[in-house]
Amino acid sequence: MLKHITLICDRCKGIVEGTQLVLNGKTIMTGGYYSKSSGLHVFDTDEFIICDDCVIKDERYQKIYNNIQT
Repeated sequence: MLKHITLICDRCKGIVEGTQLVLNGKTIMTGGYYSKSSGLHVFDTDEFIICDDCVIKDERYQKIYNNIQT
């Protein structure tokens, strides 16, 4: 089931209009934001939800993903 949700980014405090793909009661994919449970290593200790814009601007994210050649 695809769910539309509204969240607040823990980093910029902006409102995030996101989506979740939920199967058997478990979120398997998100859109518009990342949650700490995603395993992405860009979260500070007190952050649990980060919007796409903040993730893309994060130096840790850029260090990993800007080096990937397609």
